[in-house]
Amino acid sequence: MLRFRPWCLVLAGVAMIGTNVTGQEADPFAGKDPLRQRIARSHADPVTLTFRVLDQQGSPVAGTRIRGPGIFRPLHTDESGTAVWQTGAGELRKWATRSSGSLRFHAGPPPDAVMPEVSEQVSLATLIGSKSIEFRTVPGVRLSGRVIGQRDKQPVAGVTVTLQPDDASVDAPRRSSTTDERGMWSIVVPRVATTITLSGYVDGYKLQDASNPPAEQTRVVEIPKDSEVIQVSDFEVQQYQPQNVLVTDTEGNPVPNANLRVLRERWLDDRIVTWQSISSPQQTDENGACLLQLRETDWNKAIVAATTGNGNDSLEGRAILDAGSNESIRVLVHPLGKVGGFLLRDGKPAAGIDLLLYEATQDGSGNWTTIGVRSNTVSDGRGAYLFDAPVGIHYIVATKDRDRRGKQRILHRTTQVTTADNYRVPDLDLSALPPP
Repeated sequence: MLRFRPWCLVLAGVAMIGTNVTGQEADPFAGKDPLRQRIARSHADPVTLTFRVLDQQGSPVAGTRIRGPGIFRPLHTDESGTAVWQTGAGELRKWATRSSGSLRFHAGPPPDAVMPEVSEQVSLATLIGSKSIEFRTVPGVRLSGRVIGQRDKQPVAGVTVTLQPDDASVDAPRRSSTTDERGMWSIVVPRVATTITLSGYVDGYKLQDASNPPAEQTRVVEIPKDSEVIQVSDFEVQQYQPQNVLVTDTEGNPVPNANLRVLRERWLDDRIVTWQSISSPQQTDENGACLLQLRETDWNKAIVAATTGNGNDSLEGRAILDAGSNESIRVLVHPLGKVGGFLLRDGKPAAGIDLLLYEATQDGSGNWTTIGVRSNTVSDGRGAYLFDAPVGIHYIVATKDRDRRGKQRILHRTTQVTTADNYRVPDLDLSALPPP
């Protein structure tokens, strides 16, 4: 009898396996699978919504694009002005939760139609009850115009033109466009008085203050009832005087294809300052010259930074630029300077110390503030460290590690600006420093 027991165990195992296979046909993990749950919710309680777009005479408008929460694929009306969209009630509830229980849908005009976009906002309960939304378009007018420079009358590309209907009873959003290479813009709006505002960031032009634009960047246009196209007179935007820059090497030779940027100090608060660019990157011509177009005037001093070459052949230089100055400036580029020294601990070389080199500035009271990280390095077995640094500015050497309060240990502030002759930081024994 004993010799038959193994076969009994095998059969019992087979029976158990068969039972498990039968029990797993329903997938015991399906109820806990978030992917399955999400798919199930999206298909639960299916809802078919019908959108209909009519013009002011009640005729259907074909080719209108319907946009709204949950509509991720193009949805356009047919010849009857109707578009049908299938979704789930759960999905609609999810979107409604994000917008205080209501949903807003938009009907955009067909291409080239003189018809402004219209919107309808409905509560979730109303939408699920009616399962339809009807849009009524309003008479539109196409406003077109041009933006040019005040001084040279040349077109200005990249300007943002925003139109806002002044009639609060017209449910139309603000519409924006950007001027093309000819300085041209064109937007369709309802036939009501409309405010046009210019804004943007275009080098050489005063366009930055969109929150409180000057009078020359804002205009109210009255719209005659029967007009469909109105040509708006040119906007002339204020131009800044360009800055002549010449880049040369240490022997006085012009440096072509040097990359130029203009940076100003931007104080984030009374202790934090950073560099902010006030021009797009530009390059010198074959004579080492460049006509820099600046972006802002709310600064007293800025620097023109020039770089050329790569790696060991890289040259860099900086020059101070005073606000309002029309004089040409010269930027002298050098090979990168060196800032370095030796670190000790108890009189012995301190190796493996992570260090950062910060660009720095001084305020009128002589207080030092870092502007940005220039480079990082690690002291070697002799305790030596060395940074590559452009000449002509101050630096702060600090440890990369921070204490429990998040502060770094400042090891040295350069007492003079760096030069092509390099800057040697006095040897420093870390153990002799006061606790941070």
